[in-house]
Amino acid sequence: MSKENESQKKGINPLLITRLSDMYYELFELIVVIVLAILSVITVSEMASREAFSNNVSNKISSLNGDLANIAVNLTSNLDAKINEDVYGERKDAIINIERFEELNDKVTTLITVGVDDQSGMLKELIKSYQVVTARFDEAASDSESASNMLENLSSSNYIGFIYEMRSDHLLASSIISCSALGAMIFGLRSGARMNVRTLTSGLATGFIVYLALKGGQHLFLLTTPGVRIPSNPYSSAFLGLLAGLFSDKAYKVLTSLVDDLASRVENATNGNENKS
Repeated sequence: MSKENESQKKGINPLLITRLSDMYYELFELIVVIVLAILSVITVSEMASREAFSNNVSNKISSLNGDLANIAVNLTSNLDAKINEDVYGERKDAIINIERFEELNDKVTTLITVGVDDQSGMLKELIKSYQVVTARFDEAASDSESASNMLENLSSSNYIGFIYEMRSDHLLASSIISCSALGAMIFGLRSGARMNVRTLTSGLATGFIVYLALKGGQHLFLLTTPGVRIPSNPYSSAFLGLLAGLFSDKAYKVLTSLVDDLASRVENATNGNENKS
C-alpha cells in the first residue's frame, strides 16, 4: 500500500505543477493584455482631449474676432456715430479676450508639438486657465452647457506618470505600438498558441512600422505647408495598429509581394537599358 501511495503522489505532483504553471501563465497573459489596453486608452484619450481643447480655443478666438469686426463695421456704416465709453470698452474687452486666448492657444500648441516645458503646462493646467479667462471675460460661459460639458470631460481624465508630459507624436507612437502588440496577443489567443517573446516582439515591431508609415505618409502623399500641423485621428490610428497586429502575417506577405514586384520591375528596366547600350 505504501508503494502505491508513493507512486500516486509522484503522479499527482507533476500534474499539479503543470496546472499551476498554466494558471500563472494565463494570469500573466491577462495582466499584459490589461496593461496594454490601459496604456492605449490613456494615450488615445490624452491626444483626443488635446485636440478638442485646441479646437475649442481656436473657435473662441474666431468668435471674438467676429465680434471685433462687427464693432468696426457698425462704426464705419454709421458715420454719425461717436465712439463713446461703452463702444470703447467693448472693443478693449474684445482685444484683451483675443490676446489671452491666443496665448492659451500657443501653450496648447506647444504641448502638442513639444510636450510639457517652461512655455506650456499640462492639459489640466491649461483647462484651469481657460476657465479663469472665460469666467473673467465671458459672463455667459457659466450658463453654456457645451463649454461646461467639454471641460468636465477633459478634466475627468486620469493621467499616469509621465504620459501627460509627452508630446502628441510620442503618444501616437505609444498607442499604435501597444495596440499592435495587443493585436498580436489576441491573434495568439484565438489560435490557441501561447504567448511568447517572439509574438510580442513581432507585434511591437509591426506597430513601429505602422507609425512610421502614418507619419511619413502625411508628408510623402499629401501636399503640406511647412509649419502647418496636420492632426492625426488617434482612434483610427490605434485601430489600424490593432489590425496590423492581428493580421501581421498577411500584412508582411503583401509587403513582401509588393517589394518583390518592385524589385523585378527595376531589374527588368536595368537589363533593358543595358541591352540597348
